[in-house]
Amino acid sequence: MSALSYKMLFRKGGTASAILAVALLVAILASMNSIANHINWQTEVLGGYVNLSGTFLILSRNSTSITDSKIDAELTSLLNNITDVEYTLPQRILTATLTTNSGNHTTLMRGVEDVSNFLELRRAYVNGTSAKSEAEANVGEILARLSATDLGDEVNLTVDNTALKVKVVGVVKTLTQNDAELIVPMEAIHHFTGNDGKVSIIEFTLKEDVKEEAILNLIKLLPTDVKVVKAQQLKEFMQDMNSQTLTFLNLWSIAVYAVVAAASYVV
Repeated sequence: MSALSYKMLFRKGGTASAILAVALLVAILASMNSIANHINWQTEVLGGYVNLSGTFLILSRNSTSITDSKIDAELTSLLNNITDVEYTLPQRILTATLTTNSGNHTTLMRGVEDVSNFLELRRAYVNGTSAKSEAEANVGEILARLSATDLGDEVNLTVDNTALKVKVVGVVKTLTQNDAELIVPMEAIHHFTGNDGKVSIIEFTLKEDVKEEAILNLIKLLPTDVKVVKAQQLKEFMQDMNSQTLTFLNLWSIAVYAVVAAASYVV
């Protein structure tokens, strides 16, 4: 605050209203600093857990959602033969009903070839072990809380009219959308779909020394019925949110300051 602002507030001899006004303004500034520091800390923490920058997804061109997408799983082999690609993760994603002791819960079920590798790439914390068979599943910690599911529980999964009983062998924390999903081996997905040679998406990333312009050459090798999209850049998203939040707080504090100053003037 400027000296002129304090003189305006205290011009009537240090009234109680002026003291309260200054206290409120100081509290606003302290709160802004606290919120800014907290958001910055959260940004650093999230950026340390998972970094999807430079990660791309291949899905069917006409799909309206990930669960609608169906692409040829053989595209994974094509990507693995390209030297610019660091890794590939084919995934099949279904909408499933999770039945637990607390009731029925609609969720996404994500099938991957190697659950352990998938969780390692997500830098996940796993309470338990990774699912390794059709009869095992990992549950994201958010879904576990919502469905009152614990490590070791046996739950039922239903897709359309097909059901499967699985044991929860691990509760995972990835700080991504996977925390609200079921993660299962691809064998469990095949129980519902059959081994039809299809996946929903293929996630891949380029090597560190490869410029993203290389993706244009890669797209030329893909069939015309698929598209490539870039995964969300979490750290940049959080930094942008931080900036927008601080802008809002600054405008809000100016408005409150004006009201408090005006009230002090008329008291």
